[in-house]
Amino acid sequence: LLVPPGDVSKMLHCIGTDEKYTPGYWKGQPEAFVRDAMVYMELVKIHYPKVAAHLEKASLVPEAYAQKWFVGLCVHAMPFASLVKVFEAFLSEGYMFLFKLSLAIVGAVEEKMLATNTAEVNKLFELLRLDAKVFKDTETDFFENIVA
Repeated sequence: LLVPPGDVSKMLHCIGTDEKYTPGYWKGQPEAFVRDAMVYMELVKIHYPKVAAHLEKASLVPEAYAQKWFVGLCVHAMPFASLVKVFEAFLSEGYMFLFKLSLAIVGAVEEKMLATNTAEVNKLFELLRLDAKVFKDTETDFFENIVA
């Protein structure tokens, strides 16, 4: 919508191959994503230990839900105005921004997650994936606080 098609192709190639971004995320065996998902979980243990324990009790591994954030860059999870900010920050900061974004998402859903029974795995997934059933595009303040 904002970039000519030829430039989009060049940008995607750069994002998929340049060390600053996410090389290896879009391979048949996305080892780079799995590695970063594990790093993310270690960061959650440090910054949100109650959430980390809750996720462990529910047997939720980050590879099962963080793909929308790391690989999908929240494309199907946030309203357009917030996505533009996500893309700008990602293009500026590279893959390190994805860790900031993921921790901001956890912080934003922490209270609801901890109030959700660990047996209700589907509800925890809805929260972590920023599912439209739980978070409407009209909740702009919620999404803006994540990308602030």
